[in-house]
Amino acid sequence: MGIKEISSEVAKSIIQNRTPLGLFYTVENGVFIAIDNSDGNAWTEEFKALSICEAWLKRIDLEPWEMSQQEYVEKELPARHEAEQAKLRKMGIWANNYWSVDSGLRFEHWLAVRKAVFENKPIPERVLEEYPDLAAKPWEMTYQELRRRNPSKFPSESPYGTWAKAREAGWKFIDMGQGKVQAISPTGVVYWYDGNKRHHGYDGWSVLNHEEIIKKAIAEGKTIPEKVLKEYPGLEKNINV
Repeated sequence: MGIKEISSEVAKSIIQNRTPLGLFYTVENGVFIAIDNSDGNAWTEEFKALSICEAWLKRIDLEPWEMSQQEYVEKELPARHEAEQAKLRKMGIWANNYWSVDSGLRFEHWLAVRKAVFENKPIPERVLEEYPDLAAKPWEMTYQELRRRNPSKFPSESPYGTWAKAREAGWKFIDMGQGKVQAISPTGVVYWYDGNKRHHGYDGWSVLNHEEIIKKAIAEGKTIPEKVLKEYPGLEKNINV
């Protein structure tokens, strides 16, 4: 069953008369009003984004990384806040933890988007725009920025399950022995880990093919940030102006 955009007048008529049957939405003052009249009951709900409105009408549960931060918070906050309040009341604490739940959900959303980046998921541009640090492509990052985006940063419930979860997300690992590992990300970045070189805050990770990534991006006509080109002065001559 398709979704049809209708005027406010038609929406009022459907809600009052329960006909015609179908899935509809209208926009009033920037708010998307969904009307599910597939069964003649004209169920309605309001949303701030068309994607969430359509997902509700289609009965699709969007992943956190498919929603903006605010959309995710608005979806999860009512139930999560009530659950947290119930826990506090059981402990005899009468306090409103609304803002702590709100901030927790925002951090939770960032974690979900970061995980999706590592898994090379098709994250909507409007979501990535909220997190420039996560949105950067390999050729848009300096060597150090890319080096720090290594498998040890992969989101995981347990520090011992980090690489296992990375494998599930499409990363490949080659054990080179003597504490050395080669890791290849889903986007083709080749990392090198040497556990013997961890010292003074250095995590032992390096990137083997950063320059090759930049060369390939230049050949494909991609825009390379100046901060990245400064690391490889000789590559600038290959850029077509």
